[in-house]
Amino acid sequence: MRKKPIPPTKSDQIPDDIARFENHRLINKDGSFNIERIGTNYNSPYQNLVEMSWGRFLFLVLAVYILVNSIFAILFYLAGYEHLTGVPQTDKILEQLVNTFFFSVQTFTTVGYGSMAPIGISTNIIASLDALCGLLSLALATGLVFARFSKPKNPFLFSKNALIAPYKDGWSFQMRLANKRNNRIIDLNATLLMTWLEQDGTEMMRKFERIPLELDNISVFPLNWTLVHTIDNQSPLNNCDQNALKHKHAEFLVMIEGHDETYAQKVHGTASYHYEEVKWYYKFVRMYQPLATKGTVLDLSKINEIESVEFPA
Repeated sequence: MRKKPIPPTKSDQIPDDIARFENHRLINKDGSFNIERIGTNYNSPYQNLVEMSWGRFLFLVLAVYILVNSIFAILFYLAGYEHLTGVPQTDKILEQLVNTFFFSVQTFTTVGYGSMAPIGISTNIIASLDALCGLLSLALATGLVFARFSKPKNPFLFSKNALIAPYKDGWSFQMRLANKRNNRIIDLNATLLMTWLEQDGTEMMRKFERIPLELDNISVFPLNWTLVHTIDNQSPLNNCDQNALKHKHAEFLVMIEGHDETYAQKVHGTASYHYEEVKWYYKFVRMYQPLATKGTVLDLSKINEIESVEFPA
């Protein structure tokens, strides 16, 4: 008969050095690192351009486009408005700048409608530099857009909570995941780490330990996958309760790697479960059901559904 694990005697008082990390976590729920790097000014423009949001990226492209053409519009104006043919004749400076701006746009994009053209060596040199900047900008923008579209996204949907759930004749640590897209991911590998804070002399040290899984590799991934760590005598979670995990400020890190046939490359997913996100004495509700005719339906909306465990009297 399965019984509730008997929690060890632990003090609810958390040491001050650990208490200041009370609301901190190593990895955010979206898989990004909750780390602020200081002490260096290293910057990677390419990384920033590939990883920034689409809204910021498109705004930056538009801003650079307007800025470059504005600079060349001023250069054309300074070289002499009369050195451009086909432009409307006007004595107003603002209208002249507007016309030189649109002439720069035609040169920059190599559209060349034919209505406006440069005259003289200085204006032609400016037009040549304008066209060169346009070609380089187009090549750079095309590469960045392709890199952003072709970059594989995290396809994994992780459960909101990890569970201490019944398993066979004992207990286990469980969390589950599913593929949120309707494509094939094969050859999945899973790694589960436990990290916690521990006093080491006068310093507070972060410790890591790999948590063994009953199954850490699957060849195909058509349904959801529940990762199971059996809590036995060798488990780091043996004789642990909620207070023990809180005392250590424990966090569980899950790393998933698989081969995405759509992108023909490796895809990765990371999840983090803070000790407060570990539910005790629950189990997951089944996500899939067989259809009456043929096949199986997988309900992704049930990824977070759990139910409490009833114990014998």
